[in-house]
Amino acid sequence: TTKDNRFTLLPIPCLGTCDRAPALMINNDLHRDLTPEKLDEILEKYK
Repeated sequence: TTKDNRFTLLPIPCLGTCDRAPALMINNDLHRDLTPEKLDEILEKYK
């Protein structure tokens, strides 16, 4: 969980996008081909 309690990372069995991993889902938005830089950009949009 982030320090501001806005995000929590939970493992899930499958997003159905193994060929584009790593991936994450926020609400119903799927984000694929993640890098640390992309993750920072994505999380910033949801703050």
